[in-house]
Amino acid sequence: MDPKFEISFNNDLIKLLTNLNYLVITVVIDKSEHKSRYQVWRFDPYHYCLTILVQRYVRWLQENNSVGDVMAESRGGKFLPF
Repeated sequence: MDPKFEISFNNDLIKLLTNLNYLVITVVIDKSEHKSRYQVWRFDPYHYCLTILVQRYVRWLQENNSVGDVMAESRGGKFLPF
């Protein structure tokens, strides 16, 4: 609600993200392509992305002889098929 606070917060956040050493692992899906390509067997696109994301994270951990955590949060209150 306070524009000055928002500007200060955003500047501090950008500074933090610029200076920290971190890795970002992402997964993107084209839901239309996924739906048209997989007519018989179709993995829910959100479950598919989560599976691929965790697999990539586990591979990165193994390659770097590390351990880590995964915490998934739900997107909403009810399941809606696409």
